[in-house]
Amino acid sequence: MVQDRRPIASRNAGWAIALTGELARRGVSANAISVMGMVACLMGGAALVWTGVGRGGGAEGLAVMDRGLLLFAAVMCQVRLVCNMLDGMVAIARGVASPVGALYNELPDRVSDIAILVGLGYGVMGDRELGWIAALLAVLTAYVRAAVKVSGGAGMAQDFCGP
Repeated sequence: MVQDRRPIASRNAGWAIALTGELARRGVSANAISVMGMVACLMGGAALVWTGVGRGGGAEGLAVMDRGLLLFAAVMCQVRLVCNMLDGMVAIARGVASPVGALYNELPDRVSDIAILVGLGYGVMGDRELGWIAALLAVLTAYVRAAVKVSGGAGMAQDFCGP
């Protein structure tokens, strides 16, 4: 059997199972959860950009406000990851998988990748080009994975081992 879902240990956590059940019971759309995760990363990316405002970027001399913005961005990234896990779990629990759902699963993830990586480039790192290059490579990596999946992957299972 070809594994099509990334194995995530948190899916088996009690809080995740309980939250999935509650969201499914309330009829929350998996697509809405995906969009919520994207909005969280857009806010996190904006916070990262703001860490560089007024000093032209760079990690030197982070003010107290900058530290708060970094913490906020980190929390928003975690919110995105939880939403990314829950959207699929809710779709499965509600039995509502669809081609449009697959698009909602991928597109917000790519927008989130771009928001965070570009935000890091403009703000924390002070290197806009590096942020855009990182975002481009992240989207390209996701594209290659999707292209291999669509082409049937030459009969091989997805490899989610990461670096």
